[in-house]
Amino acid sequence: FRLGCISENPAQNVRLESVPKKIPRAFSSTQIDMIVDAIEREATENKNASVGSSQWLIPVVLSNSYLGLRAGEVVNLAWCDVDLENKLIRVAKTNNFRTKNNRDRLMPLCSHVLKVFERLDRTSGFVFPSFNGNQLHRQYLSRRFKHFVRKAGLDERFNFHSLRHTAITRLISNGASLEAARIYAGHSSVRVTEVYGH
Repeated sequence: FRLGCISENPAQNVRLESVPKKIPRAFSSTQIDMIVDAIEREATENKNASVGSSQWLIPVVLSNSYLGLRAGEVVNLAWCDVDLENKLIRVAKTNNFRTKNNRDRLMPLCSHVLKVFERLDRTSGFVFPSFNGNQLHRQYLSRRFKHFVRKAGLDERFNFHSLRHTAITRLISNGASLEAARIYAGHSSVRVTEVYGH
């Protein structure tokens, strides 16, 4: 049609079926506990082995099931963006990292996350460093998390982003409006957040 070989578009009257929205896969509190148990079990089994412990992942799992940060936001979260006194964190773009919407956002810290943060070591500039204190790599974080999803015997379809779904689902199920959840999650539009209305 565009090349002038035919005079009209033969597909112009074809109606496309709407693709059903996928319901985000969120963890239950019991499933979060199962993942933490799997991490602790492996650490106990490997304490004499030459492999590094993955216990650094426990605070990530416990806090991100409430924060709902994207993997890139987790690995770039720095202590200079955490205000424990006022119970806030700032998810910020830096020279090396761009937030998805290229905007910073402030997020409140609930008591569950505060407890985790107050116990963390602050010798690294990053809130969630790897076991050796360096910045985590996003892919490594996702792979290690998936490893423990499997060790816990959970559905293969769960991944690190499911923690984000868990946090947003918790927020809405506890009475937050879609607009409040949109701002918290950093979604560009409330239409993105609507899928959590289930």
